[in-house]
Amino acid sequence: MKIIHRLSFNKNEEIESYLNGIGIKLEITESKLARLVQCYIDDSDGRWFEIQNKIKNKDISHIEGLEYSKEDFDNSSWFQINVSESVYPQPEGNLGYREATYNLEKYCPSCGIGLIQNKPFRLKADIKTKNYKLLGLHWAFDAIFIRPEAKEMFEKNSISGVTYSHPILDKSEKPISNLYQLEIKTILPKGYIPTEDEQVTCKLNNEEYERTLKNTGLVPKQGNTFCYRIKFLYPRTHMMTFDKKIFNNVPDFVKTNEWFGSGFSSVQVNLVSEKVYNLVTSMKWRGIVFKPIELR
Repeated sequence: MKIIHRLSFNKNEEIESYLNGIGIKLEITESKLARLVQCYIDDSDGRWFEIQNKIKNKDISHIEGLEYSKEDFDNSSWFQINVSESVYPQPEGNLGYREATYNLEKYCPSCGIGLIQNKPFRLKADIKTKNYKLLGLHWAFDAIFIRPEAKEMFEKNSISGVTYSHPILDKSEKPISNLYQLEIKTILPKGYIPTEDEQVTCKLNNEEYERTLKNTGLVPKQGNTFCYRIKFLYPRTHMMTFDKKIFNNVPDFVKTNEWFGSGFSSVQVNLVSEKVYNLVTSMKWRGIVFKPIELR
């Protein structure tokens, strides 16, 4: 596992010339309206110390991420699963899909905690991406949908912890026969082990605001209501880490007890066993990303 730094910026001839000069490979995307420059730098790269000093106080986006090794995957028995986002849940206007899909009694609009699904998702039509077996939605980041042939493969291999139901067409309310939602019912006990900078409290001027959002306007302002519950930012420099005891005698698909996300967005993260990981990777299904997690 290694930390990768992604830098991106628009027009900054000084930094672009500097990075070119020290041999950093740049990815440049140009259009009539904009010019985007990106590069990726390994944390162990000897040039990184100088680069981070050079870009300090510059208008440059810096995002850290992890690149996992084969050994990381081989040594993990549980994984975070993410699927490709394909379409928007309906109705889109004023985020009306929330009221149409979820019980909102415990939902907090300031942090996103508390959405509990109690009705089928509504879609405009069947998702057109036919060659993906597992699919997702924009906005509802924890929703997973599955094609009938993949559902049959899961059932054949006794994958546990899921039930299946059809999403419906928004206008006609008819079930979409060629698509199922993969519903995960098991919620783990509390057991996430965070670092100090991951915890975020739903309150005015919270930890995330002070660290990263103070000047963006993305945090609720005075007058909004707050629930004072706690969620966690996704770790960017290490694996998600859990107490191994909470995984005793649980099914192959589970959700975290804790909520994760930034700003107004929160989800309970989907986790899968090594059995699911091995099956899906052996089938070479596209559009699915696994991230190993650490158990202590």
